[in-house]
Amino acid sequence: MVMHTEDLVAESRRFIAPILRFTEMVVGLEKTSGRVHSGANANFEKGPMNQASIFRLLCIICAVSVAWPQGTPRTPAQDIRAHFVGLNQKIMAMAKDFPAADYGYRPAEGVRSFGDVIIHIASGNIYAAKAGRGEKVPWDELNPKAYKNKAEIVVTLEKSIQEATAALQATRDERFAATLDPWLDVIEHAGEHCGQLVAYYRAHGLIPPQSRGNAK
Repeated sequence: MVMHTEDLVAESRRFIAPILRFTEMVVGLEKTSGRVHSGANANFEKGPMNQASIFRLLCIICAVSVAWPQGTPRTPAQDIRAHFVGLNQKIMAMAKDFPAADYGYRPAEGVRSFGDVIIHIASGNIYAAKAGRGEKVPWDELNPKAYKNKAEIVVTLEKSIQEATAALQATRDERFAATLDPWLDVIEHAGEHCGQLVAYYRAHGLIPPQSRGNAK
């Protein structure tokens, strides 16, 4: 449920009012108790922000935090779908954006190249699409040597995302209450390699697409 501004203000006042009355009572007791502060406490009491003021401010902050409308928590199904789609959008953006001439770049011997990592992620998506449909399949790794250039790799990734997303959207919500397989494992796997792709960007002195809005 979305609250309008007027409703939010009214609701906040309803929570704040009794706390403020209690605060006023505390402040009144402070004033009428005749207590004399000395030393550091005396200086603190004379300042523009004395103890009673701070207590009052904290009460208001707590009241507002309680009154502020909290969004309805997402279901496991909604969380899985959102994370899978969002993560693969970032990966696809990097796959399309990274220079074609550098697709063979690898930071060290024996480490996957940029293009190899994309194919590895696509392999995970293909597995997820099949397993998500209920097929009993192993994780079959695509052979990166079968793809000659950036264009072929991007098409393969795009197709794998489409197939996996279709299987994910077709999965009934009730299933996620019983198991998050294979989606949680595939999301974790893709997330690790998404970070690897970001490192390849940084090694080239490039800013990943998802970070450019924050670049100074």
